[in-house]
Amino acid sequence: MDNTTQSYILNLHEASQQGRLVVFVGAGVSVNSGVPAWEELINALKEELPDNLKSVTDDLKIAQIYKDTRGTKDYLEKVRTVLKDGKVTFNHIHQAILQLNPVHIITTNYDDLLEQAILNEFKQYDVISQDKDLPYYRYPNKLVKMHGDFNSGNIVLSEEDYYNYSQNYPLIRAFVTSLFTTNVVLFVGFSFDDLNLKIILNDLKNILEKDMQRVYLLTANELLDHETRLYYEKKGINIVNIPNPEEYEKSFHIRFRPNEKKSLTDSKGLILFRQLQIIRQIETKTIGDIVSRIYQTIQSFQQELTTLGDGIKYLFPLSEQSYWNLSSDGIQMDSPYVKRIYKQLITTKGKKEFVGLHPKTERDFLKEQALLLHVNWIDGLMVLTKYDHEHSGEKLAKYKTVDDFYDLKFSAVEQLLKECRKEGLYYDKRDLILPYLLCRIGRFYDAYLIYKERLNVFWKKELYILYFISLYNLFHIKYQIQWETIYRSEIDSDKIVEELEAINLESTLVRLPIPDVVKRTLSDLCYNRIFTENAKEAEVLSEKLHRNRKMSERGGASLNSHVHALKVKFWRVFTFCIRNCIEYNNSYFGLQATVTVSGILNSHATKDTQVEGIIKSTRIEALSRMDVFLLISFIGTKELNELFSQYEIKEIRLSEDAIVYLSEIVDNFHESSNETSLFGEIKQKKLSFSVSHIGYIFSNLLLLISRCANSIPESTLDKLFGLIHYHKSSLNCPEQIDVIRAFTEKNQPSCKIAIELLHDCIEFGDSSLLQLIRVLSYQLAKSSYHYDGQIIFDYLTKNNGELGLSMYEILPENTQKQFLEYMFENCNNLLRYLYLIGISQTTPTNQDKLNRLFYDYNVHGDNKSDLDFFNLFRYMLKLRKSSKFEGLHAIIDSFGNKYSIYRFLMNPLKYDKIDEVEPGWVVLCQDDTIKELLNDGLIRHKIKDYIKNDPTGQLYYEKIYSLL
Repeated sequence: MDNTTQSYILNLHEASQQGRLVVFVGAGVSVNSGVPAWEELINALKEELPDNLKSVTDDLKIAQIYKDTRGTKDYLEKVRTVLKDGKVTFNHIHQAILQLNPVHIITTNYDDLLEQAILNEFKQYDVISQDKDLPYYRYPNKLVKMHGDFNSGNIVLSEEDYYNYSQNYPLIRAFVTSLFTTNVVLFVGFSFDDLNLKIILNDLKNILEKDMQRVYLLTANELLDHETRLYYEKKGINIVNIPNPEEYEKSFHIRFRPNEKKSLTDSKGLILFRQLQIIRQIETKTIGDIVSRIYQTIQSFQQELTTLGDGIKYLFPLSEQSYWNLSSDGIQMDSPYVKRIYKQLITTKGKKEFVGLHPKTERDFLKEQALLLHVNWIDGLMVLTKYDHEHSGEKLAKYKTVDDFYDLKFSAVEQLLKECRKEGLYYDKRDLILPYLLCRIGRFYDAYLIYKERLNVFWKKELYILYFISLYNLFHIKYQIQWETIYRSEIDSDKIVEELEAINLESTLVRLPIPDVVKRTLSDLCYNRIFTENAKEAEVLSEKLHRNRKMSERGGASLNSHVHALKVKFWRVFTFCIRNCIEYNNSYFGLQATVTVSGILNSHATKDTQVEGIIKSTRIEALSRMDVFLLISFIGTKELNELFSQYEIKEIRLSEDAIVYLSEIVDNFHESSNETSLFGEIKQKKLSFSVSHIGYIFSNLLLLISRCANSIPESTLDKLFGLIHYHKSSLNCPEQIDVIRAFTEKNQPSCKIAIELLHDCIEFGDSSLLQLIRVLSYQLAKSSYHYDGQIIFDYLTKNNGELGLSMYEILPENTQKQFLEYMFENCNNLLRYLYLIGISQTTPTNQDKLNRLFYDYNVHGDNKSDLDFFNLFRYMLKLRKSSKFEGLHAIIDSFGNKYSIYRFLMNPLKYDKIDEVEPGWVVLCQDDTIKELLNDGLIRHKIKDYIKNDPTGQLYYEKIYSLL
């Protein structure tokens, strides 16, 4: 095959993959189904003409005379009979044409063979045989029968039909003409002297003149000389001719279905079919060097797309893949080409040849792609070295998009927003950063406006990949825009959602003229295959890690090696999205994130065991920088907390680089949240966006440190407390408040910070903050601090004194006295009344009040929660066992003896009705008592079930876990 023909075939293949190929089908295709050729039809008409007219040589005139002398009905019936209408079926050439996925098919044939093939191949094409069909279409693809068909009875054959074509078929003519300006057109089944071909091209040339693109004519003519080729090329026709295609089929690895070649008995038809197969399957060719081809392919779309992610498989020819496996570290595909390279690189001479063939710029670029994809080797051939990984940061720096956001550098985020707005458009992938960054900080409506504006720009500049990504992102942020209306009343979210719901990503992608490898990758994105397949595989890996952990707990060895594959699989998907500015806010990505985190936690919690001193269990001994990033960045705080509980994670150990990372992002966040005034005072800095949108990241950070077994730098803890103060809005969410409370309990803040936080909590005045207020008050009381802020006494006593009880220990002495007097007289809540007695160590003088509260509880006690019920007896028990409150013992016994729980708690080890004992009773006992009680199998079983499933039991989880 000469280079010119090879380039023609490559152009046709690319147009086929990009949805830009239009195929004109002539009579030569139907001939292979047994339909007579044009010449036979004209001769059949001529035979029935009077003798004096048989000398006419003009084909169109012969058809016109027949029609005029015999009438339209006989004329149509004759043509039907000669062309065997209804008696023939489609052939493999028809199927081969459809396998090229032409955006439109135009035919001059009247038969229905293409329609038959379309039905057989399950394709969707609207059939257009007359002008009135054109406005009523369902599919983006059309089969246009430009010369009519038998069903409509409007065949174009006679002289008048051709002369009056532009008047009779103006819409079809205009549509067909338009296809030659933007598409690649291939004529199949036309001969060089085909009348229809000449008429079509002459007509088009007169209309389009310079705007007409060159067309391709596929021919099976074995004797095509140079002069003939040159003649047609001057007319704008590129001749595609492979007279002996069988000699290329082996090198091109062309595959045929069974009996495909046998069914085509006509030699020219077989050549035509083989040529169509070569056009379709030429992607499996072995032309040139694969390494250079991959480099050139990726470079061709680098302006718009950084990495292919899992779509890397589309870069390699099928002929080079015995199978495909993108493992945690590399690619397995058993490629003959890679084997040859491996042998080549063994020798010094081979290395020199390889380096000479692939310049440093090419090698460096491909290594950067390998780093993005976490591909260290291909079939054992090392792609990345230790040096590459050590210097990966500097190599990948140019691929950064919104990394500052994930590093919590919010000042840098604001600066980047300003720069993106100021610098205008680059007309490349950098133009996606601004709207993508806006989505990260929760400003989806602003991103929507920018995406819409840039869609037009990308389309006009023919940046079709950027156009599609923008369209994809718009479609996937519609509900976030709807959520944003809570804060922005000017947004008409219903209208926007309706507008974006109408986007049809699949049909848009099919029509876009983008490289095949990108189109297939984006198709996987479009149909969620990128997310669903990875999420499924991640679930399997995570479950294996869980089983490995259980095996290790039973004394067996666990390789635990799946965790690396799990993390890399997630990282590839995330890298693909973040480096290409693609939205990932879907449930499948969320599922993959969750199972990846659970896998990390399971591996970390796996016991380090070994079998017979040989097989040692591998595990994540200390979470790495990447592990911490995954834990805090992609799942909600409630979900992360549930995973800690579900997998019984008591504490987490971090590696040194993870602690450095934590300190770095805390420093970044803290620096973005405060500034120094002209007077040297540190004050809160207001950001242009709400941090509450990513509040879960901050909460996860606090939750992780609360579980951390390492010692965290004191400066980092101080900055975290400062951030809690700066971003008071986080105190509005119950989940975050619980995390802040746990964090504060474990890491006691300085007196100054504790006072600031206490003021913040009181300022909000939310009852969900009482537990945090109680923790802060307890810590401040140890420093002999007394609250000196302004607070209205009514606030202290509101709701049976809930606030006053929480901060009783730090109230000024006079306020404490006043509060006690008020509460002993007015409190109507038994639990708070008993708690006040215990915390103040004061016996109320009015014991009738306590009697009345006990009586009321007997009457209304059924309405109390289990937690309140247990707390009641916990408070009673403390008072009952204290000699200081001996005067209250009779009242407490009078009430308590009515309940089995009280009788049990008074003497747990001698309680004889073991089957009545509930888990909640046991947790109220002293540790030594609990240990003895757990010797009973029934109680032990109840307790285990309790701490796993009962929400109340979770409160005592740490204590019971250690005792079990």
